[in-house]
Formats: sequence, C-alpha cells, structure tokens
Amino acid sequence: MSKRLNSICTYRNEKSPISEIDPDTYISTDSMLSNRGGFSSTRSLPPASKVSLYKVGDTLVSNIRPYFKKIWLSDRNGGCSNDILIFRPNANCDSEYLYWLLSSDTFFNYMMATSKGTKMPRGDKLAIMHYKVPNYSVEVQKRIVCILHPIQKKIALNRNINGYLAELCETIASKYCETGDARLEDICYLVTERFDYTGADLDTYVSTESLLQNKQGRQPAASLPTTGKVTRYKTGDTLVSNIRPYFKKVWYAPFDGTCSGDVLVFRAKDSFLSPYLYACLRQDRFFDHVMRGSKGTKMPRGDKKQLMDFRVSITCENKDVGLLIAAVQVIAANAAESEGLVKLRDALLPKLMSGEIYTAT
Repeated sequence: MSKRLNSICTYRNEKSPISEIDPDTYISTDSMLSNRGGFSSTRSLPPASKVSLYKVGDTLVSNIRPYFKKIWLSDRNGGCSNDILIFRPNANCDSEYLYWLLSSDTFFNYMMATSKGTKMPRGDKLAIMHYKVPNYSVEVQKRIVCILHPIQKKIALNRNINGYLAELCETIASKYCETGDARLEDICYLVTERFDYTGADLDTYVSTESLLQNKQGRQPAASLPTTGKVTRYKTGDTLVSNIRPYFKKVWYAPFDGTCSGDVLVFRAKDSFLSPYLYACLRQDRFFDHVMRGSKGTKMPRGDKKQLMDFRVSITCENKDVGLLIAAVQVIAANAAESEGLVKLRDALLPKLMSGEIYTAT
C-alpha cells in the first residue's frame, strides 16, 4: 500500500532577510552538486533582499533540470535560492529516510515526467506532492537509514580527506609561486591533439558539467558526445574547465581518458612535476588570472595564450614533490573507492524502497 508524499512532509516556505544569512551556508542551484553530491559552498550572497530559509533535517532539492539529481540533507540552518525546494518531514517521517526517498531515481524521473518547460525544465510543486511513497512505519524507515547511512558517511569522509589533501597541495604550490620567476608555459603545455568523438568511453569521459565547482574534482559524466572531436588526456594531466573560470573546476587525472573541447588539458613537460603542476593550477590566483583575461560576459572563456602567462616557480624541492605525489595518490584511491560506494548506494536504494530487500530485524 502506498500514500502521497504530502502525507509525510511539507514544503518549508519561510523567508529570511539576506542580512541574516551566512555566506558559507547559502546554497544556490549552481552550488548544488549533481548525482546526489550535496553542495559546495559559494561563499557569496545573491543581490536579493530575502532568501528561502532551511533548517537542520530539511531535504533540499534543486527544482531546475531535475535530471541532474541535486539533493542535500541539511545538517545546519541557512538560506537558499528560491529555485530550491525545501522538504520538511512530518512527525511520522524520519528526516534521513525522507532524504533517501527523494534521492531515488524513481522520484527524479517523476519530477521530470511532471515538469514544465523543455530547455530548462522545472518541477511542478503541486504534482510533486502527489508522488506515491511506501507506507512504511518509522521503525522500518530507520532500518533503511541504518543500511544507507554508513555508505554515505564513508563517501563524505573520503571527500573531506581529499579536500584537506588538495588544500595541502595548494599550500605547497603557493610557497613557490608567490615569488615565481617563470611562466606557466615554462613547465607545461596545452594538449591540442583532437580525436573523433567515437573514441570516448563513458567511464573516463570528462565534460565541463562533470567537473565539480570549487576544486571538488570530478564525477562520472552523464552522457557522451554524439558529434565532433574530443581531447585525449593521460595519467598525470590536469584538467580545467575553460567555461566560466570563476567556478574553479580542476581535476588531476589518475588514468587515461577523453574530454570535451571546452576542458583544457595541461601536461607537465617533466612528468615528475605533474602533481606540482596540478597544485599550481588549483590556486585561486590562477583562476583570478584566467578571469582577468577571459572573453565574454554571460559565458566567459579563458584566453589560452593569456593563461599560459601565469607566474609560477620553475622549481619545487624534491621533498615537497614527494608530498604532492603521495597526496594525489591518496586522493585518487579515495575517489575510486567513493565511486564504487556510490554505485553500491544507488543499486541498494530502489531495492530498499520497494521492499525487495527485506528490512525486518
């Protein structure tokens, strides 16, 4: 037996003056990560006078292009864009269970099926609340959560560890680059050789959309190109999105693959310095430099010649290179483990929600 979504939750419709919102807890649709990745802080506020208020235990879902599956379970209070739906659980619904319920492909498919618009589809708020959900007791809800929670926790732990290690890499590079005596072109070059799109493989293809904002790395691409050319990258290359550089999308490649032509592939002239090159390109100073030379306003793109003038140091001590090598190896291992855990999570979720996997004690 099933019931409607509005029997276990409601929309939170509270507003807050922008002056009362912390930039670190403001969430926009752009800062939410696709494929259930949570969010990355924007550290900036919109020009609006008021924003939507969310609280601990709410589930936030981007209402723009639901197929991106942007969702987050709040562990704090804050503010968000009006294009984000805020689901507040009722007394008969466990807050984390509601998050998992709304994380399912079935829910996002329903959002798309009832959405309005084609180029920028938006979920229909009324139709969403008619979504059919299992009639599970709170006890069963908590048992489902107990299975999925440890997986999600390990994914989050890996993400945090990788964030700390990446910041360490950036700190090491900054030590050398602040008094840099060389230009980026002295230590690397841009890979320009292109190949037919048919050579791309979904497991290793990188698009501008699959690169994550604020230096968060990469997630699997949603689809492959159907026309044109792709660039081949190799292990040790650093990939940077050349569209809207202010999003700071950068990733160190731990394997070979292909990428969109809008993704720049930097290759170190000395492969030993590949991790050092990655650390240099992670710096805010680099993205600020790219923005200063970018072309266009609505969709700025970096100027390839100008960005290669970025000041760096041509040398990095062996002991620091050793630290960088160790850091990128751990980052790659954690990312691979998390990718496997994501696949396990996504395979378990529909089986748990449908009752195919029995959750009785």
